[in-house]
Amino acid sequence: MPTELIEFLKQNIQSIGQLEVLLLFQSDISKSWTVPTLSKHLCSNEKSVEKWIQDFVRLGFIAVLKEPGVVYRYSPKTKNIENMITLLAEQYKIRPLKVIDVITNKTTNQMLSFRDAFKMTKDGKNEDS
Repeated sequence: MPTELIEFLKQNIQSIGQLEVLLLFQSDISKSWTVPTLSKHLCSNEKSVEKWIQDFVRLGFIAVLKEPGVVYRYSPKTKNIENMITLLAEQYKIRPLKVIDVITNKTTNQMLSFRDAFKMTKDGKNEDS
């Protein structure tokens, strides 16, 4: 997997659910989604889906459209973002476990770093002190 894609994943994708949302948007660029419809389609929690969508709007991956209600559509703000998401979709098709591994290892490493920040030595002091 290309290094730039690994970095893109580490910086922008926090979970497999979030990845699935992004790839669903990317799979049909003409389709608009509401949070409830997307949640139902993915059998996922609406609050989680809404958070992921807001993250993607902030990152410039999808756009908010005001139709009769609020809907979202795939709309990368730069060609580079579009190319990275296309590459991600391709890699996920041929190497899904590698993509999942990058995402889950990042999360595991973040949790371990947080845990290690609170490690104490036998004398009750923080190991970093």
